[in-house]
Amino acid sequence: MGLKTTFMHNGVFSNLNQVIAHYAPGNPRIFLENIDPLLPVPVLLADQPDLIDFLANGLTDPRVRDQLFPFDQPALQDGRLPQLSFDADKTTMRWPLLQGVLSYVMVRGNLSDLVDVDHDGLPDLGYGDCVSGSDPNTADGGAIRGLGVTSAVKPRVPAVSCP
Repeated sequence: MGLKTTFMHNGVFSNLNQVIAHYAPGNPRIFLENIDPLLPVPVLLADQPDLIDFLANGLTDPRVRDQLFPFDQPALQDGRLPQLSFDADKTTMRWPLLQGVLSYVMVRGNLSDLVDVDHDGLPDLGYGDCVSGSDPNTADGGAIRGLGVTSAVKPRVPAVSCP
């Protein structure tokens, strides 16, 4: 984390102080439906320097920082991510066209559906419903590629397949 120049999923913050302020209790900009119930967490002003030091340095592998084998050619996100935005209805998402992207798979669902009651490492209701399957690559057997795999290397599959 100490090597990053931007923070959050869309790169909106340029330092860890801004991230801590964002998660402060009572921040009206937090969309609580998208946040873990354990957050926001109050952080005392006196504890912030230690927290920032830990996040910036304690979680940074020195081999990556110093570009030592096997991390001698790291490729870090440079912070130039496209800006996603939501309309006032909080259901319409917009994003700029991405150069070289010819197709995409759009999956829609609710975070509240991502529960794993049977503890198999996958949400019991799947990852939402596929609403657009404009993936022209049939070489992969028609599998949806955009959802990736879990940390346990289990494929993420939507509850409803693409049309």
